This record gives sequence, C-alpha cells and structure tokens, in this order.
Amino acid sequence: MKRILLFAAVMAFLHTVAQAQVEGNTPFLGLKAGANFSSFKLGGDNPKNYKSGTRVGFAGGLFGNIPIAKRWAFQPEVLYSQMGGSVDRGQVLGDLNQRFSNLSVPVMLKYFAGSDIRLLAGAQADIVLQAKGNTGGDPDKTNTDDFKRDHFALTAGAEYWPSYNFGIGARYIYGLNDITEGANMSMRNRGVHAYISYRFGKKPVPYVAPPPPPPVVTDRDNDGIPDTDDKCPDVPGLAKYNGCPIPDTDKDGINDENDKCPT
Repeated sequence: MKRILLFAAVMAFLHTVAQAQVEGNTPFLGLKAGANFSSFKLGGDNPKNYKSGTRVGFAGGLFGNIPIAKRWAFQPEVLYSQMGGSVDRGQVLGDLNQRFSNLSVPVMLKYFAGSDIRLLAGAQADIVLQAKGNTGGDPDKTNTDDFKRDHFALTAGAEYWPSYNFGIGARYIYGLNDITEGANMSMRNRGVHAYISYRFGKKPVPYVAPPPPPPVVTDRDNDGIPDTDDKCPDVPGLAKYNGCPIPDTDKDGINDENDKCPT
C-alpha cells in the first residue's frame, strides 16, 4: 500500500511539473563565474594508503541557451577553468599538489522543470593550457608535459533562477580518462563546479490586447432608446412602450393614458 501511495505521489508531482508554465527558454547568451572544488580519483598502481585532497580554483566564462523544444535546450559553454587537487603520499614522499589551467567546453542538454528550476547533463572537454605542481611544499614548477593535454568528463547538475537575469547552480564533473602521461600513478579529474549566472536581455513584457472599441449606438428618432431596442425607431416614443408613442386605440385623438374610454 505504501508503494502505491509513493508511486501516486511521484506521478502527481511529475504531472504538476509537466503542466508548469515554462519561462525563459529562449535563445540567449550569458556570463557565469564561480569555483571548482576538485580532486583526483586515484587508481592503477597507486598505493592504497594514498589519499586525495580537494583544491579550490576559479571557473568562469560564457554560456548560451539554444532551445530545441518547449522544455528542452542545449547549453554550450566556453570557460577558463582551474582544476587539480592534492595527493597525500605519507611523510616520506610528501604531498603532491597539482593545478591545471584549462580551456573547458561543456555541452549539456538542459530540461526546464519549471520557470525557475533547470536540470543539466552532458559532457565536458578540457584542454590544458598550463599545469603547475609541487611536492612536499616546494615552490610550484611548470609540469605540463607530465600530463595529457586533453581531459574528458561527464557532468550533471541543476540550476535555480530566482529572477529572470540571475541564477545559481552546481554540477558534478566525473573524469573519464587517466590524465597522467607515462606515470605509474593513475589520476582522473573529479569535482563540483558551483557558480552564479547572468543572462543578457530584459524580461519580455507580456502582450495585452487592447479592449475592443465600444459598439456604436444609433437612435434615429432621438428618444433616448437605442434603435436595437426601439420598436418604433423612426418615431419618438417612451421606454414603457418599447420606444413607441403612447397608443390611441380608438383613434379619437386622445391617447389611451388620458382616454377614459380608450376602446
């Protein structure tokens, strides 16, 4: 019974989301800026006692929105992105600290779950512009040649847009390839990209159709009763007689209201 109720609740929620009004799924460009909280996923011949630590770096650039359906769009991005991390290798070898300065190009499919919630999933390619690292706290040294220049990852996340122009979001980045070059240690990128977004343009003003012009009222006999309600539109009359004059049933020249013998 509980499973049936849970299923019904989920279906009701999905129906509500599907019926929600979509706002903002139009072609546009924007800027984003934030931080990468990145680390390395260790594998291969790495000793089991090695531990991966987190490094914080800047990430920001341009993004776009390309609608493909009412609720669907592509979101390509071009970012300057700092990734990296640290590896605790014990007191003998010392910590390894590594930073990458990348040109990142995520391309994601975006679903508008409502006017303020968007879900994203796709792939990301990172081209290493420069790599710097140190061991045991020594000064950083450029070591770009020790790593592959092309890094690839899957990514997924969500955005919340409290206003038309500003949004916040976060997505997880999961590296697909070993980024080391000819080393026994195997490392893959992983991390969380958190950011603030700004879209160019102003919120469109909804079109409101002007009210229709009032109908033209005609009163040919000028008795104050519109011709549409006047049974005698060419002869002035009274409203109580539907626009006609006071009747004179016996045609004696005295109208019925003053005639004691109207017939």
